[in-house]
Amino acid sequence: MNSTAILCLAVLFCAAIEGSPMPGRGRCLCLGDGVNFIQPRLIEKLDVIPASTTCGNLEIIITLKNSGELRCLNPKSKFARNFIKNAKKMSQQ
Repeated sequence: MNSTAILCLAVLFCAAIEGSPMPGRGRCLCLGDGVNFIQPRLIEKLDVIPASTTCGNLEIIITLKNSGELRCLNPKSKFARNFIKNAKKMSQQ
């Protein structure tokens, strides 16, 4: 009787682990397209998060200098593409 109960608990435990969601963000941080332009002098930090299994969108998240507020940039905007390209150049120097 005890071995049967232990076996049933082991099977249930394995099923619970297998069905658990993957650790990490779990969802997209940016809702919608995001903004197309922000004054570069207001940007403190830039984070580029590539598409993944939990979020199929490329996300560009900036932190504003004065408020620390997070904003999403539209990755398809010309400003965002140029800003990332320039940031890569600056980091390679």
